[in-house]
Amino acid sequence: MPTLDETGAWAGGWAWAELRLFEVVGGWVAAAPEPAAKALLAAQSRHHAERAEAWLGHRPVVAGRDPEDLVVPSSEGVAAALAALADPEPAGTAERLAALVRVVLPRLATAYRDRLDVALAHPITDEALARSLRWAVADTLEDWVAAERLLQSLLRTGDDVAKASAHAARVESLLVT
Repeated sequence: MPTLDETGAWAGGWAWAELRLFEVVGGWVAAAPEPAAKALLAAQSRHHAERAEAWLGHRPVVAGRDPEDLVVPSSEGVAAALAALADPEPAGTAERLAALVRVVLPRLATAYRDRLDVALAHPITDEALARSLRWAVADTLEDWVAAERLLQSLLRTGDDVAKASAHAARVESLLVT
């Protein structure tokens, strides 16, 4: 069974990542020339904020501890990868979406599902967290499919695919280091 500290670290790390994604993805809206991309990015930015709010609510409140201290990146790799997403280069919507769709959203959905499996093994202690995780998995998968659809419409040439793949690979390599 996960400890209170482990649950706090998960919730705080996810809150940090989702808050950062809210900022980054929201920042892409103005730079995207495609109206469909602007709409999708604005909506998904809000979804990151909503998920962050859920995770902030799952931080344990313990006397003598500030729950804000838990809102930190779960690893240096996560911090570096999300910093790379915020980098103004590459400037193209397809490259940005590729990193989001092919790296970030699948990893979020997987992490949420893995933690849901743990919560389901301890339904009495983690019932509220399991409810939030079920929603987060479904919401992230929905965002993933919508963004993948848009990305596929933007990949028109082999060069588009190469640039998008290279950026996604760069972001993913930061996550695994």
